[in-house]
Amino acid sequence: MSDYYVKKYLLVLAIWIPLHVANGQKVNSKVSSETLSIDGQELEGYAVLLDFTKKEIFKAWWKYSKEFSRNETKKGDIKHTIPPKDGESTIPIIFYSTVEAPDSLSAKIKAAVGDNGMSSDDMAKYNKQVSQVLADFRTDYYKNNLQRKITDTEKRAGKIGKSLDRHATEGIKLDQKLTQTREEKIAHQQAIIENDSLIIELTQKLGVNRVRKDSINNELEKIKVTLDELREMIKEIN
Repeated sequence: MSDYYVKKYLLVLAIWIPLHVANGQKVNSKVSSETLSIDGQELEGYAVLLDFTKKEIFKAWWKYSKEFSRNETKKGDIKHTIPPKDGESTIPIIFYSTVEAPDSLSAKIKAAVGDNGMSSDDMAKYNKQVSQVLADFRTDYYKNNLQRKITDTEKRAGKIGKSLDRHATEGIKLDQKLTQTREEKIAHQQAIIENDSLIIELTQKLGVNRVRKDSINNELEKIKVTLDELREMIKEIN
């Protein structure tokens, strides 16, 4: 099997093997204890830190939390209201969150259950659930972000693979034509000058083709390394 077909076979495997990836980003879904200041109240809650901008995280967190709560904003803070479940309680669960920017490339989500007249035991129980929601959001966000990178990388690999196919086909045709032309030179000495010129032209084109194929092969090798790194890193996701 030629090097070209070996590389193409490996590329197909890289695309179809199940994807469990990351791109240099290690995900730790643990939360930390934090105090959240809301309307003069100091609420004990939790926080998670993500390596993305505040704008990105605020938008994603708003969309994520809307799946289970009614959201309202006030001075940059978010009030989440979760309706009571039938047979469990008549009091809705309210918790607050805010998204801060420790620096330009990271964001921290703080969240805490509001004092809604519930018992301290209920406060502790629901705060624990808020902690889990934050952890789940962080893990999901990293996984989704990394999966998008994998999808984009696979698309790029597919395009480059097609380009390699085209150049390989062109190379075969050029090689056949070169062989044919050389044979014609031997059989037709009277056309040696014309054939010599054509041989030089075809040889030059074949050289250019080989350089292009080598360049594309190198790019495919880099993509394979990237995919391997992405798969290794997602295994570290907690």
